[in-house]
Amino acid sequence: RRVAMPAASGGARAPRDPQRWLPRESAALACCFADYFGLAVLTPTLPFYLADLGTPRPELWTGAIVSAQFAAVVLGNYAWGQVADRLGALWALRATMVGDALFFSLSAAAASPGLLLAQ
Repeated sequence: RRVAMPAASGGARAPRDPQRWLPRESAALACCFADYFGLAVLTPTLPFYLADLGTPRPELWTGAIVSAQFAAVVLGNYAWGQVADRLGALWALRATMVGDALFFSLSAAAASPGLLLAQ
C-alpha cells in the first residue's frame, strides 16, 4: 500500500520513483564505500610505513593515528549530517569527496607521524 507523504507546502506527493533516486543513492553508496575503504586500507599498512620512516615505537603512533581518524569519523559524520540537513545531501557529499581527496593526498605526502596525526 502506498502512503502519500506530506509535502513542505502542505499538500500530498506521490512516493519517489526508483528510476530517479536509485542512481543517486548508488552514487552515494559508492562514495561512502570509497571513503571507508581509504580509511580501512591505511590501518594495516601504517605500521610498515612508520617503520620505513624510522619512527621510534611505530605501534604507539599507529594506535594514536588510527584512533584519531576514527574519532574524527564519528564527529565528522554527525557534523556532515547537520550540514546535509541544512544545505542538501548532494552538496554535502560533493564537499566530503573533495575533502577526502585533499586529506588523502596530504596523508600520502606526510613525512612524519606527527603530520599524519594532525590530519
